[in-house]
Amino acid sequence: MITEPISDTDWRARDDARTLAIAEEIKDDEARMNAAKSAAAEMLKESAKETRAIAKVAKASKGNAARQGSNPSRPAGRKTNPKAGRPNKFNVGRRIG
Repeated sequence: MITEPISDTDWRARDDARTLAIAEEIKDDEARMNAAKSAAAEMLKESAKETRAIAKVAKASKGNAARQGSNPSRPAGRKTNPKAGRPNKFNVGRRIG
């Protein structure tokens, strides 16, 4: 039996329909639904641990960059006062820095 190829949109719709049918089967089976909820809770814990670990690595690498003197937000070799260059009543029209 040879069938005509279907479009991506039609294939996706059919696949979604199968997925929804499986979801309904899971919802109707109490043991399966409870197992899925337990698995979801465990997955959430794992995800939270991973997120904390990633945050720790990001924080450490930010600290390492500061210690090494490389700050991508400021050009190398130029040290500036964060308030310098902001106009106020005393330095309007003057170049500071």
